[in-house]
Amino acid sequence: MRSFVLMALASFMATSCIGGNAFAEEKYPCKPESEERFRWARMQSMDRKYLIRKELGPHTFYIPWAYFMGRQTPERVNCHPITEEIEFAFWMPDLRAPQEDVWLPWTFRPQEKGREPPQENEYVVKVIEVKSISPENHAGKYEFWFKNVSSRISDSRYSIEEKYSLKRIVPDVYDPREAFDFYAQLSDERFSIFLRCTHPQFKVVNPLCDGNLYLRDLGLEIVFRIPNDSLPQWFEIKNATHTLLTAWNEK
Repeated sequence: MRSFVLMALASFMATSCIGGNAFAEEKYPCKPESEERFRWARMQSMDRKYLIRKELGPHTFYIPWAYFMGRQTPERVNCHPITEEIEFAFWMPDLRAPQEDVWLPWTFRPQEKGREPPQENEYVVKVIEVKSISPENHAGKYEFWFKNVSSRISDSRYSIEEKYSLKRIVPDVYDPREAFDFYAQLSDERFSIFLRCTHPQFKVVNPLCDGNLYLRDLGLEIVFRIPNDSLPQWFEIKNATHTLLTAWNEK
């Protein structure tokens, strides 16, 4: 998987790098939007590879427009370069941008025009928040969450098991009021991760995992959402997220 991600990144850089698609605010200057009824047409005319500058804490990112969730119109893409958070989405396993904005639809495997129906190993990762947090300010956060959850589940005894190289909290008796399973990886010096995934016995239309990931080398906390059945690929998803953020980060 690591070699696949690196190959995907090479392809991505060839089509979306700063040198190949120079960022220029004058192409889409910030100005009042024109009539709302023409919004869809203006969005369709937007250059999908256009690099939008986002300053987040100490980082300056140049992100292709097509990766954003809640995509902005040509009039608004350059209005707020300084931000406190970033939202984006990408397909696994090839890291490509979605054809359409996936901010609203409650699906992780949209059927895209001109492509085959997504297979089980193909899905969209929705990064609903990226924030800049120093390692000092983040220290112990997920450990506290994990301890807090393990102390309250069903007010019963519990055990900790290893699953998918994650620690999973397993109560002795399943409580139907608990909609989620809880997983964490807290021992790696490079990152920490905490996930809440729909419990297999809790029946919903779109079971999912909500994850919190902290990348220590970048000082970034990422809140993301994935389909429940992609949990075994959590490490590849973590690597893919790191790969994209590193590629977009101005050196």
